[in-house]
Amino acid sequence: MPPQFDFGPLPTGAEASSGEDGSQQKGKARLSSSSNVQLSPGKNKRTKAEMKTPVKTYGYLESKQHRNQELSSAGDEASVKWQSSSPVRPEEDCLNCLPRNELAINTFAESVPISDPTTDLDNKFKSLSRSNSDLKNTRKRAAGGRLRPSNPEKARHLFSPGYRRSYSAEAFRPGAGRRGLGDLLVDSNVSRSRSETQPKRDNDPFSIQAEDDSGDDTELAKALAATPSSPPIRAEDLGIDNKENIAPLNDQEEDEEEEDDDDFDMTVLNEQIKRREASQSFTAAKAVDPRSETDSSEFDELELVNYLQAKGYPDVSKEDVEPIGGDDERLPKAEDFEDDESDSDMDIDAAVGKLIEERDKENNSRADFKNAKSVRTRQDSPERPSFKCVVNKPNLHRYVVMSVEEGTYSPEKFPNLVRDQLVLTVMDTTTIRKTVYLRDEWLAVTPQTGDVIQVVGNYDSSETAIVVEKDNQNLFILHPDYLVNCTHIAESFYCQRKVVIRDRMRSAADLPNKAMFYGDVIHLLFQTCLAEGDFSDKFMKTTLRRLVETQFFETLLLIGLKLKDTLEELEDRLPQLQRWNSIYFRYEPLQTSTVFEHRNPNSMALVSASKVIAIEEEVWSPLFGLKGKIDVTMQTTLRDGVIRGNYLAPLEIKTSTNTRSMAHRAQTTLYSLLLSDRYGIPIKHGLLVYSHAGEVVRIPNFQDEIRNLLSRRNEVALYSKNNSTYPEMVRAPEKCRTCNRRDVCMLFHKIVEDGTEESSGVDEIFTYETEHITDTHKDFFRHWNDLLDKEGQDMNRHLKEIWTMTSQEREQVGRCFGELIIKPTTGGAKQASNGRYTYQLTRTDTNDRINYNYNDSHLTSGDLIIVSDESGKICLSRGILRNVNRFEIEVETYSAIEFVATRLAGFQRDDNQLFKSVVPGKNEKVAGQKLKFRIDKDEFGHAMALARNNLAQLFTRDDGDQKTRELVVEKRAPRFDVSKKVEYSDEVKKFNPDQQRAIDMAMMAEDYTLILGMPGTGKTTTIAALIRSIVAQNKTVLIASYTHSAVDNILIKIKDSGFKIARIGSKGRVHPEVAHMVPSVDITLDGDLEDLEHKVKSAYYDPPVVATTCLAINNWIFTKRKFDYCIIDEASQVTLPTCIGPLRYADKFILVGDHYQLSPLVKSADALSGGLDLSLFKYLCETHPSAVVNLAHQYRMCEDIMFLSNNLIYDGQLKCGTKEVAEQVLQIPDKPNLSKFTAENLPDNDWLGYVMKEE
Repeated sequence: MPPQFDFGPLPTGAEASSGEDGSQQKGKARLSSSSNVQLSPGKNKRTKAEMKTPVKTYGYLESKQHRNQELSSAGDEASVKWQSSSPVRPEEDCLNCLPRNELAINTFAESVPISDPTTDLDNKFKSLSRSNSDLKNTRKRAAGGRLRPSNPEKARHLFSPGYRRSYSAEAFRPGAGRRGLGDLLVDSNVSRSRSETQPKRDNDPFSIQAEDDSGDDTELAKALAATPSSPPIRAEDLGIDNKENIAPLNDQEEDEEEEDDDDFDMTVLNEQIKRREASQSFTAAKAVDPRSETDSSEFDELELVNYLQAKGYPDVSKEDVEPIGGDDERLPKAEDFEDDESDSDMDIDAAVGKLIEERDKENNSRADFKNAKSVRTRQDSPERPSFKCVVNKPNLHRYVVMSVEEGTYSPEKFPNLVRDQLVLTVMDTTTIRKTVYLRDEWLAVTPQTGDVIQVVGNYDSSETAIVVEKDNQNLFILHPDYLVNCTHIAESFYCQRKVVIRDRMRSAADLPNKAMFYGDVIHLLFQTCLAEGDFSDKFMKTTLRRLVETQFFETLLLIGLKLKDTLEELEDRLPQLQRWNSIYFRYEPLQTSTVFEHRNPNSMALVSASKVIAIEEEVWSPLFGLKGKIDVTMQTTLRDGVIRGNYLAPLEIKTSTNTRSMAHRAQTTLYSLLLSDRYGIPIKHGLLVYSHAGEVVRIPNFQDEIRNLLSRRNEVALYSKNNSTYPEMVRAPEKCRTCNRRDVCMLFHKIVEDGTEESSGVDEIFTYETEHITDTHKDFFRHWNDLLDKEGQDMNRHLKEIWTMTSQEREQVGRCFGELIIKPTTGGAKQASNGRYTYQLTRTDTNDRINYNYNDSHLTSGDLIIVSDESGKICLSRGILRNVNRFEIEVETYSAIEFVATRLAGFQRDDNQLFKSVVPGKNEKVAGQKLKFRIDKDEFGHAMALARNNLAQLFTRDDGDQKTRELVVEKRAPRFDVSKKVEYSDEVKKFNPDQQRAIDMAMMAEDYTLILGMPGTGKTTTIAALIRSIVAQNKTVLIASYTHSAVDNILIKIKDSGFKIARIGSKGRVHPEVAHMVPSVDITLDGDLEDLEHKVKSAYYDPPVVATTCLAINNWIFTKRKFDYCIIDEASQVTLPTCIGPLRYADKFILVGDHYQLSPLVKSADALSGGLDLSLFKYLCETHPSAVVNLAHQYRMCEDIMFLSNNLIYDGQLKCGTKEVAEQVLQIPDKPNLSKFTAENLPDNDWLGYVMKEE
């Protein structure tokens, strides 16, 4: 018999307390389908009078102590027991017995509803009375916050049928780790399959701190420990050992509502409960308001009305929100529960019977493994703003907005002048409310309640009134956790809509023209010469040819340039770079080292670029909400009258001939802000170098420009956070006509924004780009675009963890390694020929996590990573995790991570900013570093941008994939040429009938074929044979899959087939056996140029088979080649928007997969519930089942093992491929040795002995 939890007999009803007047206060709740309530015969009616009894609810504010007092009146014959899992369905027994009570439960950890078979029906629905002292204590604790487990979201999902299957029964074992009742239900070891535990959110802005937190915890622990037969419980076991674990009270944490029962209408009561919960949340929040008790209650009530309306109760009025807890507490009225006369006598037997029937139906549906929804997602919880930031800077002040009001003020100098301002009531980690006044430029955006903001300014954190205006140095940052690219901000002054669209979509369409190509080459050549300190004619020409032939040759071919002509034209530009070097690249400026100064053309300042600190330095700044990659971080020497000093500066290289571009200057100013954050110093200026003209522009940092740029940054950040909205149309035909994003811009305006010719402002362009869009197209696009928005939003939520969670916290959820140092014995970095750096990292000797098992992390070899240091310098470099073991890890980074921002002897903050160079070959001695690093998983790539571009490419007019649109969106049936005779190769003749039929269908297809490969049926073997058959007919094929391993497994099967294969991707990320298939050409500097061009073209254009991942289809080769077939393996694990990407490069496609196994991995629960886990494979299988061919003969398992999946999933379609497969068994080697590992005196029927018995 499974083990049980027995909390012992409950105290008798006589021990229950009552109110002062001795009356029992009645409550009301509907029986849950998951509760184990037994009703006594003859007591199953409730009268109308009883239903009209006012119900006084205390909702979610009751502590566990008072819950235990409620248990005392339930009767000594009742007990609460849970049974642990059964061997077959481990979650069923545990979860189905957990009762729910709509009135009193937020999570089961906070309430144990009564199940007493001896009491009458009246006692089933009444709230047990409390003494005045009990009620006072309850309200006192309500003012300070309510107690709950550290992960309530997990406990809440416990009651959702869609989540039940994923929970382990291990957490329900008796006495598990001396934990409290709540923690047993939300044990951190209880997790979803293939999901990650949600981190505890520290410093939650809506968390309410109790005045005497520790006392309440101790008192509660004593109360729970006194419960008969319960395990010993300590205060720290409750997950409330510090104020960070006091949870928010808001409507986002309401219990999952059950469907209304026809025999017991709870609609009105449910609405009252929801309003009361929000009211209680607000009441608790107001308890920490520093305003005095004499504040007007009218103000509180009006504020509460606004709060509730913002939370989704538009019809709420002042009458509905009178605060609870006072003598005049408003109770639900009798008419709230009044029903028609015909329904006054409820048949509770019928109601209970219906609930049991619904529960059985639910249980049966959960047993339907074939049709059950496969879930591969993180546990999703409402995103809550975070006060916390691991970047510890004295000028960073982080708040959460509690309310926003419009107001006016009169400047001190002009008392008769009235100006607008925004008044923000905010809260920081001290939970003391403060007021922020936004004025002047900062009024461009209006924060909303719940937004995270930062004020960057040198003021004391204890100040409660902060003014942000043009007359002070304070800066306002909205949504600082959304890092906006500096280039996007600079370009947004031209067209903000284009910037947002480009950021959300990633395509291969941004091919350079000739001028852009030359600019890119000169840009890299300039950086290389600066890093090496060599501008000699020989070095520059040699470097130029090497760069063009090794890094730019593919692009050169793509845009149709000749190598010889290109080198000659670029060499003509070298003298300008050499001239710049002779004048400006020196330790001390010459008299000719003059610069054009921004906003001061008459300046006589002399500037030289004296030392290179870093090349292509990537900086993320949570302080300013910015990110960017700086061309050159340079130490400069300035001589301007009496001002003389060495100053750190960003040097931005431009190949444009427009030396007066405001966008260039804005970008340089923003880079100055990035360096000020990274290096912790004031940046005096930035430098713009125009290589074509040899001109230098000095950009001093002006406060008014910084304000305007950060105000524009706040506008762009709004669209980053709300990724379903777009900036307004520019409505400028002359701009839109030449814009390379106009097709997508018009598409989104028509479909997403319901735009018209008139609203577009460019009617002719709008009509041309969108006139082919139908209502069917609109519905399809909106559905999938909305899901991508939700998924992208969820991914962005994890980005901020790098600076809002410590490395230890993020390590606990498997997405980080922290407290790392460069292994002393390795001597630092090893630089490879490709310019990357390899580091061996290990734990610090003094760290208490030194023996942490790296293999327990979600980080694995090959993952993309971000390297930061523990002091708050975010993103020192991106890289790849190369190797992981228990005691050390190996990483490959794109830039050096040691000695970043290391100060040299003689450093002075204001006028002698000396730093060590991280450029290789610079031998500057510094004291030994003691930097500690953290490595975070970089899961914030461009997958959503690529998927959104795939979706858009279905509908664009000129470059759109019309055929795929017809097949997928319009659901046109696929065609097959049944008259076509398929010639079998000798290999295919040996196949089973299923495999042969799959080959037939694929070769006869005019549009597509779907191959459903059940487990062990030889999917990869069939794909390999199909590829050989296609190539034998002189056809080309594109192979794709979501993962590198799936692609490489196919290539390993066909590597010796005798035809060329091109594997698109980085050699470091493909299987060693197929790495030679990555196109490469041995380039010699003295080789024949025409022969070289022929070799490169041959490497990319000649192979009949090209293979890549679904996320790498933006490679240039796919703009130049079209394929006869596209084969996508594991297609059932690829989301539909991602899967359709490769299809537009082929005439026909073949999808291979099995949607009864793993579904696409979706991170957002909202996107999952909306259907983002629907693969194109499953979508087409259900739309046109005639296009599906099954592979049912399996060779992986014996008949007995096959029996389980065959009956649960495949309706008996699976067959053993041969008799030998059906009867195969495992042979135990050296069986006599097995006795050494067997315990003595085992029973004859022990299960392990039965399993190990050979037949």
